[in-house]
Formats: sequence, structure tokens, C-alpha cells
Amino acid sequence: MNRTDVLPLDSPVVNRLQPTIRTVAVVEPQQPPVTSHMLVVALVGLVLFGGGLRAAAFSFDRSLWLDESMLALNLVHRTPAQLLEPLDYNQGAPVGFLLACKACVEAFGSAEWSLRLVPFIGSLAGLIAFAWVARKLLPAPASVLAVALLAFSPHLISYSAECKQYATDAAIAVSLLAISLGLLVPSSPSPRWGEGGSRSEPDEGSSPLPNQEPLTRLATPRHPLPNGERALWRWGMLSAVGALVVWCSHPAAFVLGGIGTALLTRALVERDRAKFFAAGFSIGCWLASFGVFYFMSLKQLGGNTYLTDYWAGHFLSLPPKSLGDLAWIVDHAIAFFTVPGGFGGSLVPLGGLAAALALIGLREFARERWPIAVALAVPVLLVLVASGLHKYPIGGRLMLFLVPLAVLLVASGAWIVFDTLKQKNRFAAIALLSLIVLAPLWEASEELRKPTRHEQLQPVLKEVRSEIQPGDCVYVYYGAGPAFTFYTREQPLPAQVITLGAEHRGNLAGYRAELAKLRGRVWVIVSHRHADEETVIRTTLDARGPCQREIKRPGAAAYLYELE
Repeated sequence: MNRTDVLPLDSPVVNRLQPTIRTVAVVEPQQPPVTSHMLVVALVGLVLFGGGLRAAAFSFDRSLWLDESMLALNLVHRTPAQLLEPLDYNQGAPVGFLLACKACVEAFGSAEWSLRLVPFIGSLAGLIAFAWVARKLLPAPASVLAVALLAFSPHLISYSAECKQYATDAAIAVSLLAISLGLLVPSSPSPRWGEGGSRSEPDEGSSPLPNQEPLTRLATPRHPLPNGERALWRWGMLSAVGALVVWCSHPAAFVLGGIGTALLTRALVERDRAKFFAAGFSIGCWLASFGVFYFMSLKQLGGNTYLTDYWAGHFLSLPPKSLGDLAWIVDHAIAFFTVPGGFGGSLVPLGGLAAALALIGLREFARERWPIAVALAVPVLLVLVASGLHKYPIGGRLMLFLVPLAVLLVASGAWIVFDTLKQKNRFAAIALLSLIVLAPLWEASEELRKPTRHEQLQPVLKEVRSEIQPGDCVYVYYGAGPAFTFYTREQPLPAQVITLGAEHRGNLAGYRAELAKLRGRVWVIVSHRHADEETVIRTTLDARGPCQREIKRPGAAAYLYELE
């Protein structure tokens, strides 16, 4: 044996009879990261598309419907000072909103578009502010989803083109969140309650995964002011704006309650005395302003028994005393996500699914940025308390202000479910996300095609005026009364020929008694019909004489009868 054939003692033993084993690293294909440019383009495109949907609703030549006409009559007949007094027709609206609408009437006249200009502009501003908030609070794909959901929200689109305050309520809610965001979000990822670190906090030396953005992006703002001056400016802005908006939006008090609670709690958790006193000062400014507004305006509205009776089924039993009371809360929560949340309708009712996704999103915020979770959840609790005290009903359009906050939670939860589900079933994940987006878009398109509150009384009255003859009488169904009064105020018909009907719900004999007094040629004006009351009126008149003329438009009609 040669000396070169002897292996050193420290050399590894090589088995030449076994094949060489090579380790191959399998790299799963990853989606390209979402760049900042792509994100900006997507968000801007959605904002423009959502603005276009709102502009389409605003541009339609729709007559004022019942509620709009009642508020419009107050706006055109009262001076700015008189708008501080209780409104006619059992209407209630914040003073700031009324004064803004009055300014538009003074500047541009009393056309429908002028009366609806403030809600329209407010809705556009709210959509832009929401895009900014979503970009700051959510991962890039989830922020795009959130803006899409708000841009397609059918009820936000609908109320952006109505002379009512609900669209501006939603805009103010999201604007308050935007103003307070720099104070709510910690400078570093917040730890979970009772834990020392955050789930999303990267390990030392690690780099963010593709499509994952660090939660600390708010911690390094590019602002020329020093930290102390910047914080002082933010507190001052929040204090002033909060004190102002309670005069412009009734439910703004709930949103401010959530923000104030979050700020105080964060100051206590961080043991930051300066933040605690700053938060206390801001809340004091809000309460002082709200107190003045309450005694000047809101207290009188809260004592309106007509409104209290109208919303009687939407007040919570406080405290809940039975399983039925708890079921009431669940039922109204799902109903909120359906209407006005926009996750329900003729295509696929998604109210329950949206509510579940919102809970998932709330849990995620509580894990990562708990002050935001507090700011989003506390307004709901305050609304429940106010409802239990019979001060604020939970139902329909009155809850529209919570839609932007709810959409943030739904988008967060939906993206978490999508991100988890796509690893096992990508098709199911995409189908779920598509359904959540397309269902509101479908409802929005249906709302634009056939508006829910479509009462074209003005063209009906125009034709009646062109055909009315001396000696004709006019009977106005009570649902058409306010719109009839608004559209005939500049060229009124002779008062002696007009009979304004009264409301006789549940007492059909009352309508028959009113109609029994009519003789000769009678024009019957109808809009905002309730149940089968129009059928009862027409049946009663058909028994007395023939209908000689019918003028019909969506949601409104006029009938000419020859009565003996």
C-alpha cells in the first residue's frame, strides 16, 4: 500500500458505493411587492371612481322627496338666526349643517342641486380623507380594499345627493379620525395587553416580507417642525376642530368620545402626564362646546315626542333584561352592516358575514394598534348607551356616520381571512374577496339606476298646472304635502281650491271622510305613498266617478276625477 492511499485520521469517510445526494432548495414563487406608485395609482383611481358615482347621483334631475322638501322649506323660509330655533315639520339637523346649506341657497338659489351641494362636497371630502386614513392604518392591499368598499357604498352614494345631513355626518366622522391619527398611533408598534412585544415586530436583523409594511411608518413623518411643536399643533387642531364639529354633526359626539377615550387610555398606559393633561384639555373643549350646543338646540330636539314615537322600535332596553334584548342587539348589528353598511341587498345579503369580518378586524387592531381599536369600538358603545336612554335611535340613515369606521374593520378582517385562506384554497379566497367588493358595487349601480327615494313630483305638478282649468279642485295626499308646498311656493295655486289631506294611518275611514267633501273636477296629487293608502283613495273615488286623466312619474302621480 502506498503512503498516499492512507487517509488522515481527521478526514471524513467517503462511501463511494452510495450515490451523491444533492440538496435542492425549493423557492416558492412570490407575488411582486406592491410598490408605492402602484398603491397611489390604485387609491387615486378608486377615489375618482367613487367620486364619479357620487357625481352621477348628484347630477340626476330628481325632485326633492318628502324629508328633503320638509328640510328645504325651513331653509328657504327662515333666516340664519331662525334656524337656531326648533324646525318645522318635526325636522332635526345640526346648526352648522343648516347654516352651510343656507349659505348655498343665498348664493345659488333654491334649486335642488344647490340644496344638495353641502352633502355632495362633504361626501367627496370624506372619501379623500378615508383613503388617507386607510393608507396609514392598513397594509397596502387591505387599504385598497377598504377604499373600494367605501367608494362603492350604495347608501353613502345615495345620501351624498340629498338635502340631509347624513353624508356629512360620515365625512366628519372619518375626518376626525384622520386629524387624531398622529396622536392615536404610537411611535412604535404597541405591545399586546399583558405582553412585552408585538406579533408583528420583526426580529433583529430581519427584513420585512414582500407586501408587508412595517407598522412604524407613522413613526417617521417628514415634518419640518420639532416633535414638541408638532404635537402641540396636533392637540390644538384636534381641540378646535372637535369643538366646532359638534355643531355640524349630531353623532360627532360619539366619534369624539371614542377618540378621547383612546387618547386618555394611551396616556395612562404610557404613564405620560403631558399627554394625559393634553387629552383632558381637548375633551374639556369638546364638552364645553357640546354643552352650549345641547342647551341651545339639541335638548329641544330630544324632547320631540313625534320623533321619539317614530323611532320607538330602535331604542335599546337598558340594561338588557332577557335573551330577547340581547338578540335585539345582534339583529340591529347585522341590520347595520346591511343598511346603511351596504353589505346587503338583492344580489347577496352579506350583513352577517360583514359583521363577523369586522370583529376579526377589530381583534387585529387590538393586537397591533389598540388605541385605534378603542377609538373605533367606543363610539358603538356610546350609541348603545344613548339608545338605551332614548336619546339616539339605532336604525337606518342615523347610523350612516359609522359606515367609514365599520369599513376599516371589515377590510382589515377580510384581508386577514383572504391571506389565510389563499394558502389552502386560492380560488375560494379570491371568490370571497370578490363577493365582498362586487355586492356593494351591484347595489350602488342599482341605486343609481333606480333610486330608492325617487319622487318626481315636480314634473307632475308642471303638467297639472298646464292642464288645470278654472273651477278645478286639488286634493293633495299628505305624503305629497311638503313637496307640493315647496314646488308651488313661487307660483301658488288659489288657496280656496286646495285641500291638503291629513295623515290617517290605521284609520282608512279618515281618508274617505276627506274625499267625501270633494265635488266636480278634482286633481288628486300623490307621492310618498304609505302601504295601500293610494289604492284606498283611488277605489273610493272610482266608485263616485271616472278617472279622466293620469299623470305618472317615478314615485309620484296625479289623477283627474269628475265627481258627482
